[in-house]
Amino acid sequence: MPARVCTDVGALRTSVCDTAAEFDASTLDCDDAVVALREWTAIANAAQSAAALAAARIAECGPPPSAGARDAAEFIAKQTGTTTFKAKDAFRPVTGSNNKN
Repeated sequence: MPARVCTDVGALRTSVCDTAAEFDASTLDCDDAVVALREWTAIANAAQSAAALAAARIAECGPPPSAGARDAAEFIAKQTGTTTFKAKDAFRPVTGSNNKN
């Protein structure tokens, strides 16, 4: 990933985390809470998709040698705070078994 993209993602993370830390839902009326839910959900979904793409790329490349992980799944699990099994699901390609054609 080019350095600028990493910097942009890092700045975005800082901005989103700062905004989330200051977010006070108790100040919202119902309509504003609906809007906030929609916006926070869109942010979370976009972030989850990007993280899955990054995990898939790590699965292709392997974990960094300095990480001390046995494989990509172990590395991703440690980075994301999940199990190795769930980490494998995060980057497992879709197979034809779900297709009904």
